[in-house]
Amino acid sequence: MKRLSGLILCGGRSSRMGQDKSQVLYKDKTMLQHAVDLMEALHIPYYLSINQNQAYLSEQYQTITDLQPDLGPLGGICSALDTLETNLICLPVDMPDLQLEPLKQLLAEAQEQMACFQTAGRIQPFPSYWPLSVKAELHQALDKRELSLTQVMADNGANFIEYPEEHWPKNINRPDDLH
Repeated sequence: MKRLSGLILCGGRSSRMGQDKSQVLYKDKTMLQHAVDLMEALHIPYYLSINQNQAYLSEQYQTITDLQPDLGPLGGICSALDTLETNLICLPVDMPDLQLEPLKQLLAEAQEQMACFQTAGRIQPFPSYWPLSVKAELHQALDKRELSLTQVMADNGANFIEYPEEHWPKNINRPDDLH
């Protein structure tokens, strides 16, 4: 496999949460720390995808600010591919129950194409693998404002890896999801 970097997507608006999700406490750690722990366990360089309001995170972490703001996760992924020129494994900051084994499985099965999991036929766009070779296709989607990750992956022959639905970690989007 070619060079690989990790990308933690934490530049979203967090409007449903009402505060920056990266700083929300979950099981005695911030959600960001849960994601950082996973990246460090992979032993790869990693970066945070941030928005302009999260510059404070640059004091402690290597960060990439979206080159084009307000384009969602696809904008963050494209910014990272442009900046780093490496393949990426991406995870969102709002999946603190995600474990290391699915990430290892994703990397083992990704080959050299986009990859993510699906549970009971439903595509789960994160965590996901994005080879540098798809950068042009992703930019075309951005230019057309086709921002759906699942659609971009389906349109470009992604590898969808089946995963048991009962073991899939939940996304934490609202304060009620913390309980």
